[in-house]
Amino acid sequence: MIAFPFPLREVDIAGANRYLIEVMRAAPEVCGFLLAHPTDLTAALAAWDAAIAAGVRFCGVKPYFDLLGKGVFDCAMSEFIPDVLLRFMDDRQLVLMLHTSGNGMGDLSNQQFVRRVLDRFPGVKIVLAHLGRYVQSDEFFRFADSGLLDHPGVYLEMSSVTAPAVYARTLEHPGIRGR
Repeated sequence: MIAFPFPLREVDIAGANRYLIEVMRAAPEVCGFLLAHPTDLTAALAAWDAAIAAGVRFCGVKPYFDLLGKGVFDCAMSEFIPDVLLRFMDDRQLVLMLHTSGNGMGDLSNQQFVRRVLDRFPGVKIVLAHLGRYVQSDEFFRFADSGLLDHPGVYLEMSSVTAPAVYARTLEHPGIRGR
């Protein structure tokens, strides 16, 4: 089971990460994802150290655009997933639970960002929340045609997907079926 704190500005990040450490200690089947503020990793690094000291390890990181005080259409992924966080994740082989910005993975800039992360930080695996997120089905289809689904470091999470055609296209994709 994957668990992460609710990634909103109103959440006490340090307290939420401490709570998740206790959950992981009590339930070893829980794979905790660290909540990290994009402009100040101090609390995330302290939570990492506290988890190790408690005998558990975070499996990944959940960055989120709202922590910048911006809306999903008002920021680029590089703003809420800085290189310093990606280096930390790469060094520890952590999974990135990625909620995309803009129109999701149909946006060329988001595809380029994900390609750059995969190339520069090979220890990071990326789980694209909501199948990479889309507003219109054709945005998902552009993403599906981009070749990124064939990359072994890309995985999909399917919550909040509402279009049957998107599910069908996902499940038909050879790169997904082979995993």
